[in-house]
Amino acid sequence: GPWHYIDFYFRTDGKPVNGRLDENNVVTAIKRFTAILQDKSKPDGERAEALRFVMHFVGDVHQPLHGSSFESNKHPTGDKGGNSYALIPPKQFSDMQRPPNQLHSLWDLGVGLFPQIRRPLTAETTLLVQRQADTLIAATPPSDVPERLQTDPMSWAKESFETAKSVAYSVPEGTEPTEAYIALGQKTCAKRAVLAGYRLADLLNRVLGS
Repeated sequence: GPWHYIDFYFRTDGKPVNGRLDENNVVTAIKRFTAILQDKSKPDGERAEALRFVMHFVGDVHQPLHGSSFESNKHPTGDKGGNSYALIPPKQFSDMQRPPNQLHSLWDLGVGLFPQIRRPLTAETTLLVQRQADTLIAATPPSDVPERLQTDPMSWAKESFETAKSVAYSVPEGTEPTEAYIALGQKTCAKRAVLAGYRLADLLNRVLGS
């Protein structure tokens, strides 16, 4: 569980935060499994498992709500990365069986940018994923994001934290996100997804050889 996120705690009322950084987190997990993947003396099965973890966690650390926890009088120990931060589901999600009613689930959907896709993937859904990846890359080529060259997972996590504070939590708790918020959220998620992909590719090229 803790490998999927890192909680940087913050408040907006000027009071000191109570939460402390857990040393068992997504950043330490990325470093741990990258080292295993890089170690050619390890069994193939162990390195294959490490590859799966690296791919998953590099994606996770770029999701802003995987790098933050909001404290308030209502959430004195934090809101668990937005999982306890209630929202009224936006109207565009009304046809979903379980529309996002809290901040974390909304951002897991890319604020509507990413369609819900059942697992395991089929040929049809794999094509949908590939098409969206191609669209995102075309809109934001590597030359447009020089920050892709940042290789430190802790820096990636801190980017997510700052993005959460400035963008994700700009919607008041208990309200319905506005169209402007949804548009900004989708734009933000598109860039975070592209950065995650470029950085993952760079990491794998460095570790495994391009």
